[in-house]
Amino acid sequence: RREYSNAFFFRQKFAQEFAALDSEVWKHYECNRQARLFFSFDRYAALHLFEELKPVELFAVGSTVNGCGSYNSDMDLCLCIPTDIENIYSSERMLVHTGGIYFILNTIIKGKPSLRRVVRSSEVIPAKVPIIKMSLHPPYEELDLDINVNNTAGIYNSHLIHYYARYLNLTDITCIDQRFPAVCLLVKHWAITNGIGDAATGSFNSYSLILLVLHYFQCGVQPAVLPNLQFLYPDKFGSTPPLSELHLFQDLNTLPREPPNNQTVGELLVGFFHYYAAFDFENIAISMRNSCVISRSQMPPDTYMYCVFIEEPFDRNNTARFALFVLRVHCSEEILRSNFLIDLQFVIRNVSKVEFPVFFVAAGTTL
Repeated sequence: RREYSNAFFFRQKFAQEFAALDSEVWKHYECNRQARLFFSFDRYAALHLFEELKPVELFAVGSTVNGCGSYNSDMDLCLCIPTDIENIYSSERMLVHTGGIYFILNTIIKGKPSLRRVVRSSEVIPAKVPIIKMSLHPPYEELDLDINVNNTAGIYNSHLIHYYARYLNLTDITCIDQRFPAVCLLVKHWAITNGIGDAATGSFNSYSLILLVLHYFQCGVQPAVLPNLQFLYPDKFGSTPPLSELHLFQDLNTLPREPPNNQTVGELLVGFFHYYAAFDFENIAISMRNSCVISRSQMPPDTYMYCVFIEEPFDRNNTARFALFVLRVHCSEEILRSNFLIDLQFVIRNVSKVEFPVFFVAAGTTL
């Protein structure tokens, strides 16, 4: 019945179950999010490495700074090596010229005595964007580091997502909308548990999952939960200024007054799965920069090789280019019932036993 497409009516019918669901989502977030204390510890470790690797620049990226990571997330870093190549922002171009840099850098790390006192082990992991994976000596032995070289796209998009999820002050009380990082963290854990949170296996990377949540929060609900920061602050988020001008934890100017979205975090979580259960990935692409969907028929023909197209906010590449399968989640009346919500509460408490109704559909398959 049509009422199940509307979270409000669904909540009215299962008010008690939704209240419990909301509580469990917030518990999951509070127990698993990366606290500011851990961020400070991570940053201190990065500064230690930075001092050893000068004159190159080292930037924290990914879940380390974007506000959507868990307490046990790896620390992602981008090492920016000066280059004469025009427009170093182009990550695709830089990868062609920096392929051998990883092995050279890894040799330097292993051969420099002062770095060996910090770095316990390191190895190059070949990939579309290669990384150097490091483990450290005490007091940083609990940190695992993933370092890429000159992938500056990751610096800009981490800076942007940071401001969607960040706290507006240093008291850890208020953020633009705390429902966003809470849903992101749960969706990431759900995807990993279901084997669809790893680009290396033909599914989604964590950044694409975050963008799926962001798109839903901007376009999938009315009124929108989050604004388009690239549109509202073009000088800060709509361009690619010098990396030295990117700063975290700064206050934004007053956001425009818009009608608030009062849905609970549980309603938004269920709505997220409902939205993408009906999403036509084959014919529609997601534009993060413009906060909209676009017909794939208006895009270059070669983009049809991708099962899913999520436009990166800065370089316009497809963040989900490795996704070989479309994720479909059944949200029929049979699923959206009180027992499903009760199961969902259990799932959130025991992420290793996720039972969301999920299956893969290969590209081009008709359901």
